[in-house]
Amino acid sequence: MMMEKIIISGLFCLVTVYAFGQDFCMYLLEGQKVCYEVSATSILIRMETPVDITDMKNALQNTVAGSLKEIFELSFRSLFYVEMQNTSIENLLELRREWSAREDVTYTSPIILYDGNLEDAYANEIFVKLKSKDDYPALQERVEVYSIKDIRANKYDDRTYILTLPHNPGKDAAETSLELYETGLFEYAEPGMLGLWPFGKPQNNINIAPERTVVFYPNPASDILHVDAEKSVTFASRDIRLYNSLGNMCRQAKVTGGTVEFSVSDLPGGIYFLIIHDGSASKPEAHKIIVKH
Repeated sequence: MMMEKIIISGLFCLVTVYAFGQDFCMYLLEGQKVCYEVSATSILIRMETPVDITDMKNALQNTVAGSLKEIFELSFRSLFYVEMQNTSIENLLELRREWSAREDVTYTSPIILYDGNLEDAYANEIFVKLKSKDDYPALQERVEVYSIKDIRANKYDDRTYILTLPHNPGKDAAETSLELYETGLFEYAEPGMLGLWPFGKPQNNINIAPERTVVFYPNPASDILHVDAEKSVTFASRDIRLYNSLGNMCRQAKVTGGTVEFSVSDLPGGIYFLIIHDGSASKPEAHKIIVKH
């Protein structure tokens, strides 16, 4: 059974645990570290350019992590959910290292396991919020240290930024975000979660965006959750819904552009999913939200 583990920030054991690929950890409010298990059989691979799923199957037949069991094309022939058979976490981590080092791969991610059958993964983006806008020069120093490829400001919040990691970084988005938070400069620093389809096993063409198409903050949220149109060209036609982990809709808004605000102060703490319908026949996008009081 998957168990959620709360680790107070003073008990610093993440580096040992995460190095073996056994846990995914992130900081919540008030310096608490939450750790979840990762899958011992599945990973996510994001290719630089579209690739035929048959070519991916052939490349993954005989690897250090064993043979391929299943593969799902999640988006635009570039994002793949890979499930291996008869493997281990250690071998799966080695497979991630091998694929991350390839020039045709943008990033890889473990599959993170939540309560029940819920799964998620992260991209090569990190969302940060400075404690003070005067700390921006210190953020720029960190950008140089980690060879950040791109930094984008959020026009609705002058302390919030989106950092894009370079190809094949020395540390992935999860490790880097934890180290950034531990500098003491940030209210939060979190990897850009993709929001794998939350109500069932992955399936082909579920329209998971390789990077976020909307910006939402803060995450975790305790009072107001902001959903920002800045990265979406079709945001004005979208229907935004917030579901709890049981699949019950808690909030809904028909958007006309700009920013949507959801009050979450009266919602129980836990995992929620932001589901975005664009009015087309394609599957909705899904993003994980944590409500923490």
